[in-house]
Amino acid sequence: MEGTGWEEDTSEDDVACLNMPKLNYDANDLEHTSAVSEEFATEEGTKTIRVDVTKLVQQFKEENPDEQQIAFALNETESGNRLRFGAKEAGEGYGARLIVNYTDAEEPENPSETTDKTALNLAVTMAEKLEAEQTESGSYTEETWEAVQTALDEARILLENPETTQAEADSAFLKLMTAINLLESDVQKAGLGAAIEGAKAILADASALAEAEVVYADTEATQTAINQAATNLMTAVNNLLVTETDNRLDILIQKAEELLQKEDQYTNDSVQALKDALEAAKEAAAKKDATEQEINDAYNALAEAMASLVRVANKDELKNALDKANEILVNAGKYTDSSLEGLEAARDAAQSVYDDKNASQEEIEETLTALINEILEVRLLGDVNLDEVVDSADAQALLRYNAELDELSEEQLDAADVNRDEAADSSDAGRILQYTAEMIEEF
Repeated sequence: MEGTGWEEDTSEDDVACLNMPKLNYDANDLEHTSAVSEEFATEEGTKTIRVDVTKLVQQFKEENPDEQQIAFALNETESGNRLRFGAKEAGEGYGARLIVNYTDAEEPENPSETTDKTALNLAVTMAEKLEAEQTESGSYTEETWEAVQTALDEARILLENPETTQAEADSAFLKLMTAINLLESDVQKAGLGAAIEGAKAILADASALAEAEVVYADTEATQTAINQAATNLMTAVNNLLVTETDNRLDILIQKAEELLQKEDQYTNDSVQALKDALEAAKEAAAKKDATEQEINDAYNALAEAMASLVRVANKDELKNALDKANEILVNAGKYTDSSLEGLEAARDAAQSVYDDKNASQEEIEETLTALINEILEVRLLGDVNLDEVVDSADAQALLRYNAELDELSEEQLDAADVNRDEAADSSDAGRILQYTAEMIEEF
């Protein structure tokens, strides 16, 4: 690189000449020591040079502890395309010399002071909840979860790194939200199908999409081929480049609109919140005299709405438990009254959650657990030995109790009182035997 530098001399007691660069030098942080020149003219326009001078400065300080200046000359060679270190004694024509002052070094700018990680934090929090679900129950397919895990791990590193730039934080947010949006809880070709539908409105380059559609249509495609096509498609989406004219808010608006193309994956309330934030963001983006604060506020509000999307929960298990609870309640006469206490209330609460389109997975799991616990409390009338079957063994257990040969618990005595006269005796044993002999259909 050809450079002319400044045509000024220094006093003879200086090590070399001028161009006054800044030196980020800290004796306790030599790893980040560098010299940065002032701008100088070249054939390609003005340039600056940043040079790692850690070892040179360290050696100079060790050999010259009392010296206050060290200089390096950025030499213009005959070929005009090499950088060399030297001193002013090298002669005329070797200009663009750098002098390093390390006594009053300026503190380097800390990127973390200007990087807004609010959106990235929200996305990581959202992804970590999904991570807990995946760890506990393997809720999502391995292929689609891998993309989320990779993006999540990268995002965590950037959150911890004080030198993360705004562009890196924004890019990590978009990548993580894209991966989350492409999560698929089914297996076989469902994940590929979802990826295809999600990518149709996103990809400008349709090569990966076309390949995925071919694999999807192939009835003989192996699982490996299906998974690879899905991975390629997601990678293509993740690697999307935005135009340089788009600002942060414009890019985020595009991503929010993509998420809403699959709004049926999320609860109505969280989708509406995103739509409201999106509308406000579009208004801010379209405002010609919008301040930087207004743009940043709109960005963070939209990012929060995106990261607050609640995926529609899987209610299959809850439906199964409701069916079982309803079956028990319809046939309440077959069970002990005490064991049925609380079941109807638990069933009603579970039904309410099941009917709620905005119910979260956490709410579903909580009400499901409560309902299952009540179902497990239910005991068959006549099942004295609590083996879930009413047979002659139950009558025998009751007779042995009446003969004071065995003890029975309160729960067993409750089940033994089939005639509901509040006494477990031989008359109950007789009715149990009649029931097992199909002489009576119910107690």
